[in-house]
Amino acid sequence: MPSDSKPPTGLTVAANIRRIRQHRRMRLEDVASLLAFHGRPIGKATLSLIENGQRRVDVDDLMAFARVLRVTPVDLLVPPAFPEGHTVVAMTGFPKVDRATIGPWIRHEEPLQIADDVPGLIDVTADDWLGHYRVDARQLGIAPASDDFPARENI
Repeated sequence: MPSDSKPPTGLTVAANIRRIRQHRRMRLEDVASLLAFHGRPIGKATLSLIENGQRRVDVDDLMAFARVLRVTPVDLLVPPAFPEGHTVVAMTGFPKVDRATIGPWIRHEEPLQIADDVPGLIDVTADDWLGHYRVDARQLGIAPASDDFPARENI
């Protein structure tokens, strides 16, 4: 990717934050106040940079924006469906792909239906995709170490 181009998923997140904020009739000040209330203070000027694609959103920002805007993180990551037909999107790490193809995968409903050109990569059939993609303690036979997940708390 040329150094002057911006990552496509980052631009999608920025556009979705603005679109959803405006749809909810929220001002930048409203979002900034709610983000601060929820422990992720981001000022109005920084919010403007984010919405204009001039500042990246990290994973913690993404979760806070989803909370404040009352959407799922996936709603921020994927472009909306457009009424005029198929929505072809560019996402980091993918060629341009139809939203109908990437959506079920990102929502963890279906395996990715894109041919991979990675040498030696094992194709995963629909029968074993859940076992391939969902890896948890039961499948591994070991419990994750608490030190690996410092934000985790037993209740």
